[in-house]
Amino acid sequence: MFFVPPLGGGTEIIMATDLLLKGNSYFAAANSRAGFVSFFDKIFTQDELCYLYIIKGGSGTGKSRLMKEVGAEAEKLGEGVEYFYCSSDPDSLDGVILKNRGIGIIDGTSPHVAEPRLPGCFDEILNLGAFWDSGILRAHREEISLLCAEKSDLYQRAYSYLSVAGKLTSICDGMIKPHVRHTKLNMWAQRMCKRFDGSKAYTEKIRLTDGISYRGRTKLDSFYTSAREHYVISDTMHISHIVLQALCEAAKARGISHTVSYEPLDTSKINGLYLHDIGVSFTQLSYDKEPGAHDTLINTERFFDREAFKDDRSGVRSMNKCALLMTDAATETMKRIFSLHSALEDIYISAMDFKAKEEYTAALVKRIFLG
Repeated sequence: MFFVPPLGGGTEIIMATDLLLKGNSYFAAANSRAGFVSFFDKIFTQDELCYLYIIKGGSGTGKSRLMKEVGAEAEKLGEGVEYFYCSSDPDSLDGVILKNRGIGIIDGTSPHVAEPRLPGCFDEILNLGAFWDSGILRAHREEISLLCAEKSDLYQRAYSYLSVAGKLTSICDGMIKPHVRHTKLNMWAQRMCKRFDGSKAYTEKIRLTDGISYRGRTKLDSFYTSAREHYVISDTMHISHIVLQALCEAAKARGISHTVSYEPLDTSKINGLYLHDIGVSFTQLSYDKEPGAHDTLINTERFFDREAFKDDRSGVRSMNKCALLMTDAATETMKRIFSLHSALEDIYISAMDFKAKEEYTAALVKRIFLG
């Protein structure tokens, strides 16, 4: 729901409502300055799940549709579902969690390759390759190989752009951080968290609500929509990640269960905090929006020495504008990747027996929900 751009710039933002995504929508990975960063092994864990299905199969074999159909069945029964969308293509699913049953299903193919850790007793493979005609795919082997190679090259180019953007924002962070009133901020964060009780069964979770995809900057508002009480951070100085880090540490010290989201460009920075046991969210206020009638506004200027920063402000603005240009270049490159991916999907679709695959999905749904 909210987004604050880097200092001195703005960027088009694609919201969950624009994508027609479900309410509990997240990412489990990020396209970042360090390349592809996966949080699958921190989300789909034995701490959160009783059982995990790992789907194997090529592009266009129906992995996303299988997960959507399982999620739809759970929703039809009134059960909770979390949807995890692809960080490069937010129209496609990479995973679901059936919250009432403690069951997860993930796409276990590149770049987030997953293999069973405890085969049969915790996780197992769903092989959609059983429903393709290998003869058709072999006939397209050279085309598939060329498409995959070109995708790989373009991903490296996109990550090079994001790496430059990340270096520029790191320089900006180094210029901004000395002017943060850290003692005042930490004392405020501790007072804020004293308003809330600790959790009986303390848990920490990761759910990413922000991504850089072929559509551009993609923001999911699940923390905000899931919460009963909303705190929104007004951040003209681009220090919200420092504020959220202080809040996170204060919540941890009080034993308050929480879920964090990280910046996609730099996954060391927190960009959202949700105290999930008590329904309280801390999110960033968009530069062009006013807080809602029932939102509590947190103004970060009281934690920042604007006067001492004034000599560096123009330099920070300039570097952030350059960082935005690099991020835009990465997005344009991802659009080319998406076109190649679509061509690859077309080949695999032509080789699939979807009637048999849908029968397989129906049997899986029956197994999950009827036992």
